[in-house]
Amino acid sequence: MDHTFTAKIRQWLDTAPEERNLEEGALMVLQLNGNRIMYANIMRNPAKFAANIEYELRKFHDFRVRDLTHEQVVAMQKKVDEIEEKHNLSERETPEDPVSAPSRLGMRPDHDSLPDELKAIPEKNRDIMRRMQQLQLRLRTLTLTDHPCPDSERFPFLKEIIALDKEYGDNWERYDTYGR
Repeated sequence: MDHTFTAKIRQWLDTAPEERNLEEGALMVLQLNGNRIMYANIMRNPAKFAANIEYELRKFHDFRVRDLTHEQVVAMQKKVDEIEEKHNLSERETPEDPVSAPSRLGMRPDHDSLPDELKAIPEKNRDIMRRMQQLQLRLRTLTLTDHPCPDSERFPFLKEIIALDKEYGDNWERYDTYGR
């Protein structure tokens, strides 16, 4: 699918109705549906068919955007699968007491001498990891084969897991590189 053509349709639809180039819109409709008779009728009096042009372009735009969103969700799902494997989200156990297991959380030997903002990072990352686990479990229930789930329901969970993974990595990067 030509995403630039989809963007061109969107631009035409976003233009104020009185400023639209109806001939250009009619040509895009012809490119989308191949109906030369409809195109010939529109070109006889484009102003009369302005609503029809808009309807046809909106209809095709919505189909194309839905496909684009599906492509995005598929790509995001691949990334979330990598994150899940990297962090072992499905089997991960976090200790209840971070002080009792500092090496497991990756705390530095000089942790107690760090600024309070940096001392809080291991605990914050533990909360982020818990949230990622919750989202992953919720996502898993949405993607069961018995219960097909539209992309629009999966998208927010995928997006949040990806954002949390980035925050998690950025937090550890700040923690690990402080004072070096």
